[in-house]
Amino acid sequence: MKFLLLCLGYTISLLIFQAGFLLKRKEIHIRSTCRDAPTGSNNCWMKPQYNKVILMIVDALRHDFILPQSDTNIAPYLNQMKFAASLANSSILSSIIADPPTTTLQRLKGITTGTLPTFIDVSDNFSPNANINEDNIIDQLISKGLNATLIGDDTWVSLYPDRFHRSYPMSSFDVHDLHGVDDGILKVLPEELARTDTQFLILHFLGVDHCGHRYGPDHPEMAKKLRQMDTTIEYIVKRMRQDELLVVMGDHGMTTTGDHGGEAFAEITAGLLIHSPSTAFQTPTLPPRQIDLLPSLSLLLGLPIPFSNLGNVIPELFPVELQRKLAVQLNYEQVIRFARTYSSSNALSLSEFSLFDDRDLDENDQLKTLQRIQQALRAAWTQFDTTIIIVGLVSIAECILYNLSDEPSSFTQWIVRSGLLLLQFSAFFGGSENPSVPLLLGTLVILSIFHLLRIIKLATLIRSRSKMMTNLLFTILPCLCFFSNSFIVRETDVLRFFLQTLVILSLAIKTSSWKKKLGGGKMNVKILRQLVFSDEALIPILMIALLRLAPFFHRCREEEINCVQYFPTILSASLPGDIRVMRLLLSIFSSSTLSYLIGQRAHWLLGNFFGDTISTKKI
Repeated sequence: MKFLLLCLGYTISLLIFQAGFLLKRKEIHIRSTCRDAPTGSNNCWMKPQYNKVILMIVDALRHDFILPQSDTNIAPYLNQMKFAASLANSSILSSIIADPPTTTLQRLKGITTGTLPTFIDVSDNFSPNANINEDNIIDQLISKGLNATLIGDDTWVSLYPDRFHRSYPMSSFDVHDLHGVDDGILKVLPEELARTDTQFLILHFLGVDHCGHRYGPDHPEMAKKLRQMDTTIEYIVKRMRQDELLVVMGDHGMTTTGDHGGEAFAEITAGLLIHSPSTAFQTPTLPPRQIDLLPSLSLLLGLPIPFSNLGNVIPELFPVELQRKLAVQLNYEQVIRFARTYSSSNALSLSEFSLFDDRDLDENDQLKTLQRIQQALRAAWTQFDTTIIIVGLVSIAECILYNLSDEPSSFTQWIVRSGLLLLQFSAFFGGSENPSVPLLLGTLVILSIFHLLRIIKLATLIRSRSKMMTNLLFTILPCLCFFSNSFIVRETDVLRFFLQTLVILSLAIKTSSWKKKLGGGKMNVKILRQLVFSDEALIPILMIALLRLAPFFHRCREEEINCVQYFPTILSASLPGDIRVMRLLLSIFSSSTLSYLIGQRAHWLLGNFFGDTISTKKI
């Protein structure tokens, strides 16, 4: 009964905490159409300015990798992209700001939909995969009978399955492979550049990102990769047609150790190069945001701006004054439509967006209004619910104290815990405005004090002190580890060491009990052989052996620097459907069988470790 109450308590406590901490955004599945912006001509929203856009994404291209630097302390990555720097006079060469979290999937979603990322994007259909269902530039291309082609990172295929006219997806998982994806792109690139049936060509290079994860930016290998990217840019520019636009950008930056995912300046500031043979651009005074590319590229291709976009057009991409004013006007009307729709469907007041009255606004006022709306929605999607976070943390602390207090199960305890669970469910579904929140906090504090007093009382009893301290030690230590960044990266190693230590310590205690049963005499070879091959010793020895073999099957993650991967495992997503089902059934069968055997044969582990009496075979 106590185990059930603890499970329910921990579960609802974590749910309450994540409700306040994990930011959420509701998706709106409305698509922009040509009818949303009637122009009185055959053009949809705006006349196309280019027949083809080449989007070259260099994963983790930090701003100082591509921008010319005059730093006297020359690092290997500085000033390696000389050709890109030579285009600065007639092209946009700037930094570009990414919104955290600076992970590739979230960044690609922001670039193609124009939305701001949150920890959880709540979809109406609760789709379990990464498929993007919001309005986006890829679907807008398809709706107008245009084509998009992908070469490179296979993350795009998971976001937009069956959407590309041609695709050459390449695995992005092996961070130790610096050249496989990049060389694969370069092999296909000449043929794709010569084709005229693609209006949106995506090239996603991974070598720079993988080099950062493996060596860090301050390494000679990084200089080689950057020079290779510079040579690729030169190759593309020399073969571009007059009606084509090249956009070179990083999806995010990287830290001095080659990591990314957070909101440090080096992580959110990427490089940007925009070039066209037919147009001379001026570099913006302030660096644009990544989501600003979407409305700009959409209008330059003559497409409707995706409905949920919050980016502002980059005025410098529209050198002609009339085109610039029209682009700003269309962008303005699109964002206003989205703001009104989102506010009405999510109970947000229009006053939060500082919206306008019906008077005409000039170009500058429209841009300022766009910025205010973006800031208001950014604040609405990045506000933590502090009250709910506190309730969740106090609930978790109370569950830990309840576990350590070792209170016996009783009918009164069942009534109290059930009432507490009802209050917690009320807070979870009602939010911080629910009137039950103050009552819940008070109840949690009182119960925590009661549990703490019982723990102190137990600590004074010599017989219970060992068991209580052991419970306390193995409960608090793993919790404290989560406050360390290095633990997050090395979690598997730490937990493996923790489990091996627990098994070895339990085996030592068991061996000591065997020695006492022998009358304290010395162990000889015969007795030791009997011990080793007994059930009580064979199971922990087998567990230690399996734990020692576990690293051979470890799959390296991006953030694990100098990680060694012994066997090239195959990802489940790349297997056929029937093989995946068989693999799942086999995993369930083996896990269930192992759990049953451990439950039947290895009950000695926790029993002897915590001092309970367990019957053993006679030696």
